[in-house]
Amino acid sequence: MSSLMLGKELHESDKNATVRKKQRKRSEQLGLNKHSANSPDTKGLQWEYSKGDLTLHDNTEKQSNPVSLETIYQSIMEHREESKTESRRTQLACRKMQIQIRRVAKTCLEFATCMEEVETRISCLEDDAGSQQVIWETMEKQLEDTQWKLTDLEDRLRRNNLRVLGIPEGVEGSYTHSFMVALFKEAFPDLQQWDWDREIQRTHRFPF
Repeated sequence: MSSLMLGKELHESDKNATVRKKQRKRSEQLGLNKHSANSPDTKGLQWEYSKGDLTLHDNTEKQSNPVSLETIYQSIMEHREESKTESRRTQLACRKMQIQIRRVAKTCLEFATCMEEVETRISCLEDDAGSQQVIWETMEKQLEDTQWKLTDLEDRLRRNNLRVLGIPEGVEGSYTHSFMVALFKEAFPDLQQWDWDREIQRTHRFPF
C-alpha cells in the first residue's frame, strides 16, 4: 500500500516538474521574465494547461470591471423599449399600407364600373349604328325608286301625248288601257298593222 502511494506521489511530482518546466520555457518565449525591467506586469494573468498546451489568460479586465445585474436589466429594458418603438412603427406602416391598398382597390372597382358603362354605351352605339345602316339603305332604295319615277315622268311629259275628249265617264270600266286600244282600232281601221298595245303605254283620266 505504501509503495503504491509513493509511486503515485513520484508520478505527480514528475508531472508537476514537467508542467513547471513547460511554463518556464513558455514564459521565456513570451518574454515574461520577472527579473527583466521591461517585463509586463503579470498581475491578473492565469495559466491554463489543457491537453499538453499551456495558455495564458488575462482576467484583469474581467475582475476590475464586473457587470452588475442593474446594468443588465437596464440594457434589457432599453432593448425592450426599442423593440416596442420599432413594433409601433411597423404597425403604423402596415396600417398606411392597408389604407393605400383599400384606395387602390376602390379605384380599381370604380375603373371596372366605368369600363362596364363604356362597354354598354359602345354596344348601344353599335346597335344604333346597325339600325341607322338599315335606315340609310332603305332611304337609298327609296331615293333610287323616286329618281326612276321622276325620270319616267319626265320622259312621258316630253312625249307626244294624246287627249281624247267626249268619252263619258265610267264607260271604260276598270281597264282603261284595253278600252282605249279597242277605241283606236275601231276609229282607225286603216292602221291595223300598228301594235296599239305597244304604242299605247299608259292611259288615265284627268280633269279637263
